[in-house]
Amino acid sequence: MTLPPPPVFLCLALGALLFPLSAAHAEDGCPDGYVPIGAPAGQQGPQGCAPIPGSGQAPKQQEPEQWEEHWISLAIDPARGVLGVDTDEVYSSAAELDAMIDCDERGGVKCRTWQTFKNTCAAVVAGRDYQLVIDTDLGLARDDAMRACRRQHDATCHVMYADCSRPIPVNTSH
Repeated sequence: MTLPPPPVFLCLALGALLFPLSAAHAEDGCPDGYVPIGAPAGQQGPQGCAPIPGSGQAPKQQEPEQWEEHWISLAIDPARGVLGVDTDEVYSSAAELDAMIDCDERGGVKCRTWQTFKNTCAAVVAGRDYQLVIDTDLGLARDDAMRACRRQHDATCHVMYADCSRPIPVNTSH
C-alpha cells in the first residue's frame, strides 16, 4: 500500500521550520550575519567568513572617489579665422585666459572667449562659418559638426579642433 503525497502546505511549513536551524548552523565559527566559506571544517584549504546575502551585513565600502574637473576653453577671432585653445585646466578662468593668449599668439587681433566647458568633448569645423558641437563622444561631436557645416553646401569644411577634457580621480587617501 502506498501513501498519498503530503499536502504542499505541509511541506512548506516543515521547510520553513527547518530553514532557520540550517542557517543558524551555517554561522558556526563566524560572527552574526556571516557564513563560513571555503573548504569544509576539518579539511585542508582556505576558510573564511562571508556576509549572508540579504542580512544587511556587508563589507565596508571604500570612500567614493572624488573627481577633479578639467576645463577646455576656446577663444576665436572669426575675422581672421584664428582659434585659440586651452585644455585640461582645473579652473575655468585659467582655461579662458590661456585660450585668449593662444589665440593672440596664432595671429588673432580681436580674440574673444567663444566657449568654455568641462569634462566633455568638442569639435570645431570651419567653412564659411564655424560649427561647434559639444558631446560626451568625440567621434559624434566631430561628425555632427561636419554635418552642420556641409548642410550649408560648403565644400571648404574642415576640422579645426577636436579633443576631450575628462575628469580625473583624485587620491583622497591620507
